[in-house]
Amino acid sequence: MLAPAAKPVLLPYEPLIVRAVPSRRDPGNAVAFYQRQLCLFENDEPAPAIDQEVEVMATRALYKRHAETGQWLDQISVILLRVVSDKWQRIAFDGFEMFSDSALTSAALVVPKKDAGRTITPGRTAVIVAGEYGSKITAPQPGWGFVNRDEYERGKRPLRLEGLADPNMATYAQHIKRTKARR
Repeated sequence: MLAPAAKPVLLPYEPLIVRAVPSRRDPGNAVAFYQRQLCLFENDEPAPAIDQEVEVMATRALYKRHAETGQWLDQISVILLRVVSDKWQRIAFDGFEMFSDSALTSAALVVPKKDAGRTITPGRTAVIVAGEYGSKITAPQPGWGFVNRDEYERGKRPLRLEGLADPNMATYAQHIKRTKARR
């Protein structure tokens, strides 16, 4: 068994800012881009106005399916975003680790000292979970995310991670479109 790498350090918080632009398919609806990756806003909250810059969190990614076979492909259609508002509490976490053979039982600890011992579950965010993958051992990756402010203030345990401040903290990071478009 390989020894795990040194524990990464939590970087300072950097907000994820996007500009809402009109959709090409439906110019009345707002979309955004993270690098070259198309992003849509979650349906359960209003999208920002066109040309407005807003802070967002990445909630999850939707993958493409093969037209004939229906199999899921390793290509992202869109990243879903949610506008950061007073409803959300920004938190730092020390990285997610598996407690059994299932990522469903993974958790991280909240970093601030006042919240010592509070755990967070990954929710639907697809945040990277440390573990052993074949011959590679991954270390927990500290990062920033968002939880429901009401649940945070009520002291709910465990908290559910609702979004990531950086899409590169997610398992789909390697599939994000980053290069120039071909013409």
